[in-house]
Amino acid sequence: MSVGGGTVELSGGVKIAGTTMGLRVAGGSATMMGGKITGGGVGDTGVSVGSGTVELSGGVKILKFATGVKVSKGTFKMIGGGITGGGTGAGVSVTGGDVTLEGITISGVGTGVNMGGTGRLTMNNVTIKGEGESGGYGVMVDTSGEVKLNTVNISRVETEVYAKKGTLIMERGSVTEFTETGVIPVMCHTDLN
Repeated sequence: MSVGGGTVELSGGVKIAGTTMGLRVAGGSATMMGGKITGGGVGDTGVSVGSGTVELSGGVKILKFATGVKVSKGTFKMIGGGITGGGTGAGVSVTGGDVTLEGITISGVGTGVNMGGTGRLTMNNVTIKGEGESGGYGVMVDTSGEVKLNTVNISRVETEVYAKKGTLIMERGSVTEFTETGVIPVMCHTDLN
């Protein structure tokens, strides 16, 4: 499904199925309350935001995509629900824009959240569960923007949080069942409370 402008509202348990793209937003506004976005197990991206505003709420589930959510510009907010990958790829990939994740679970991925480029990412009460494989990251920060983690619980990845550059603020939460390293701040302004 593709949205290039105007306002689109999806509710009532809508199901979107696509092998390479579930929901693409390049302008306008899209809201989805409840329902599922499902790939074919080898698909590309569940939700792609190149511009505009997207809000998912009411327990939306994004399943079986290489990348659950990809944001390059615009505003994306997900409240409740979850992203389940196929064991590799990223749950959420951000290269720009303003992204807020609240009360969601990201599982079955190689990297929970990958933040690069510019923009701002805020995560509140988020659980990230990797596959326990070598090379996995909970949160990777390589950005000129800002990342705020508030009560983020990460487990079953090799490295919980890797911060190469940018601003990382982490409050509360936990990092458990990691095989190599907990938090690595490198070349960034880091505030770990």
